Amino acid sequence: MIRAAVPARRRCGEIDELVHGILAAGGRPLSAYDIAARASERTARVVPAQVYRTLARLMRQRRALRIEMLGAYVPCPASADLCLVCLECHGVQLIADEALRSIRDHAAGRRFRLTAAPVEAGGLCDACARVGDTNDTGGSMR
Repeated sequence: MIRAAVPARRRCGEIDELVHGILAAGGRPLSAYDIAARASERTARVVPAQVYRTLARLMRQRRALRIEMLGAYVPCPASADLCLVCLECHGVQLIADEALRSIRDHAAGRRFRLTAAPVEAGGLCDACARVGDTNDTGGSMR
């Protein structure tokens, strides 16, 4: 009887680095399915369930951030209080903001730990807004 070769199991640290590397190189927010597809191109098959578990670990370590509006993930910067999401191109800008950080500090002072951060705001980036402006006929609003 001939047996197919079974790929060796990857250690958590290996897949963590693989997923984080894909996020860092992604250039845009990526879904777990996008990450699984890119990981499978680089190495043996990676399934979305593995990616979701890995993303959960990376988020606990503050190395990845889920953009709720997009259902996608980006690498987590050292400080991000505000997440601006372009609803047209899905570009994301992560911004450190002292006023929003003070909300977290006020909550901590009241022994309340915020779990949903950063604040997300949807709109249009400058490039998408300019395209929209040139396509407008003057009578409609977005």
